[in-house]
Amino acid sequence: MQVTVEDLLSQIEKLHLMTPEELSAVRSRWFRPGRQEVDDASRFCEWLRVNDYMTEFVISVLGKGKADWLILNQYRLTDLLTGGAQAGDFLAVDCMGQGVRLQVVSPRVARGPDWYEKFRLVVQHLMNVQHPGLARVFDLGQARGVDYLVSEYVEGESLEDVLKKRGKLPWTLAARIFALVFDAIHALHQNEVRAGNVGAENLIFASSEKTGGGKTVRLVGAGFPRHYFDSSALGLGDLGKPAGDASRRQPGTDDGFQLDAPVRPEEDVLAIGSILYRTVTGQEASRSGRVASTLRQASLEIPGMLADLIESLLDPVAEKRPKSHAAAKSLRVLLRTEEESSQARVEEKVVITGPSPAGAEEQPGDGGAQLDQVPAEPHDWRLIAGMEGEPEINKLFRFVMEQEGSDLHLSAGLPPMARIRNVIRHIGPQPIENEELERLVAPILSERSRHLLDEVGGADFAHRIGQGQGRFRVNLFKQRGHFGLVARRVSSNIPTFEKLRLPPILEKLCQFDQGMVILAGVTGSGKSTTLAAMLNYINEREQVHILTIEDPIEYLFTSKKAVINQREVGIDVPDWSIALKHAVRQDPDVILVGEMRDRETFEAGLNAAETGHLVFCTIHASSAPSTISRILDLFPADMHPAMRQSLAFNLKAVICQKLLPSIRPGVQRVPANEIMIVNPTIRDLLIKAEDKKLADAIRIGQIEGMVEFGESLRQLVARGDVNEAAAVEVAPNPDALKMALKGIKVSQPGIL
Repeated sequence: MQVTVEDLLSQIEKLHLMTPEELSAVRSRWFRPGRQEVDDASRFCEWLRVNDYMTEFVISVLGKGKADWLILNQYRLTDLLTGGAQAGDFLAVDCMGQGVRLQVVSPRVARGPDWYEKFRLVVQHLMNVQHPGLARVFDLGQARGVDYLVSEYVEGESLEDVLKKRGKLPWTLAARIFALVFDAIHALHQNEVRAGNVGAENLIFASSEKTGGGKTVRLVGAGFPRHYFDSSALGLGDLGKPAGDASRRQPGTDDGFQLDAPVRPEEDVLAIGSILYRTVTGQEASRSGRVASTLRQASLEIPGMLADLIESLLDPVAEKRPKSHAAAKSLRVLLRTEEESSQARVEEKVVITGPSPAGAEEQPGDGGAQLDQVPAEPHDWRLIAGMEGEPEINKLFRFVMEQEGSDLHLSAGLPPMARIRNVIRHIGPQPIENEELERLVAPILSERSRHLLDEVGGADFAHRIGQGQGRFRVNLFKQRGHFGLVARRVSSNIPTFEKLRLPPILEKLCQFDQGMVILAGVTGSGKSTTLAAMLNYINEREQVHILTIEDPIEYLFTSKKAVINQREVGIDVPDWSIALKHAVRQDPDVILVGEMRDRETFEAGLNAAETGHLVFCTIHASSAPSTISRILDLFPADMHPAMRQSLAFNLKAVICQKLLPSIRPGVQRVPANEIMIVNPTIRDLLIKAEDKKLADAIRIGQIEGMVEFGESLRQLVARGDVNEAAAVEVAPNPDALKMALKGIKVSQPGIL
């Protein structure tokens, strides 16, 4: 019997595949007057597909008249999973509307009540495993003679996909990943469950709320081999098979997997060790028995401790392999050792130089670092595998990303360099000549940037890596007639105040209705990142219009509660003055001005603050009080009294920031902040031009949330974020800080 449009609509209504409102809208749109194919079921299905009312899988099932098979007890199938370790399974929703993964047990392996009882016991053990690195198992059910397993659906890119694109990962990243994986495997073994046929495709990089939206690794499909599940029992034909389903087992094969066989942890350790080997080398593991030496030859960057661990994981003698929890502990010890040694190199200000010329002798006591103390530099960055379709210079940008560096430095006649863990290091020994540098930067230059480079000798622009995988703020300039480039890596995730370790008072500074908030600091002090965190705080809490004016745009915001528009000078608007002139006509509540560069820009920003807008901006200054003199320097002396009046009544706060190397594991740098909030006392000092007393006013205003640099540095040392030597080095008054750290409070003069 042929399926009609009314049959399809009846099934949709009966099975609650749409809400009543959606169904009513579909009916009114499809049965509109004048439609000729109104009774054509195939055209109706195509129309549903084109308008995204349902997934192609659900529409195909409806078209075959098998809609009842979409419902398995309280679960409704919504789509067929087609990629990775979950391919061939179903995406479903439960009665609460939560997405889950549903696996149908293959009738080829189900062998009667005894087999099912063993299967049920293993599932019960799996349901008892609760580990953040494992996809949880929720339910085992049966409907219409079909057995199915329900577990957590993990969305993300698999390690297999990442390795296909990148070849391998930095050993530090691999160590972090597999420390979590071995922890998860240990949780399975404690509950007497095997990992199953685990491969790189079973490790999924998924978003995690606990990491502030960052990525964590999750193991999916644990406990059973993949061929235990297929959709043949549903009788959906080709609809239940993913494209390219050649990896499934043939009928009658079970790969020797026995449900009641004892758990052998050493077999799972071998499997995970093989994946780890491939992750750090880009090659499949050999079973030659001399893995450590092979590892060192394959990559000079891999520490000996890691090479020895991987060799033990792949030991041909199962009894000699370490337990999963011991492997996880070894990886964490390795990472902690690397963090401590890196910090020691920063504190001792070790200068990393290129290799000595041929024939040159090492001079004892020259203060240089031994090669085994730092990650070895590539022999030639040009040999790094590039991504198809990308400019060659992206090899260098991607190297910085893989090494978790902050900056890339290119200068004609010198090897490329990167700032990694606050130390500038060479990327290979070979220099880049000016002609090659010009060739490398040409593909990433726009016409505007090229014009600015020719006219004024420098250009600022943003450069994106791949499909949003990374972003850099690039400054290209000329020096001594040759090109130079400095690129600052900008994180794609906007961090929170807590993650940046910023003081809580910044939340209060985001709650002003109008006025100006200035973020001051030297170049590279994290001003842009702090401002991004402040704007995102507003974005997540206030229904307002935020307008940013930047050159170039650094952080890309996603509108949440707020509406955010971002304008880039030179692309969206010719210059700063025009952008700010138009800004007040665009109904903004909050305006971000990337940098106050000149008198016209500051006047326009101050005018916006005076007319009821909240304006955030940055300026180059070393302290909160010196910010005032820096602003006044933009104006002639006869305008200073008027500017002081305007600042006194429109300036809300000045935040000055410096970045210090952190001694806390996993944290590279932390901010020290001086915060001046304009209260009646500070307002009076501004009007009377008594700027010398501002520092004392900040100190006295601690109860209102103000903090001076010395106190901020003392708190950082007390919390264990920075060491005393680093804090004293940047302190405005080193002697006072030393005494404060000893608990000696020095009396300070008042402001009267």
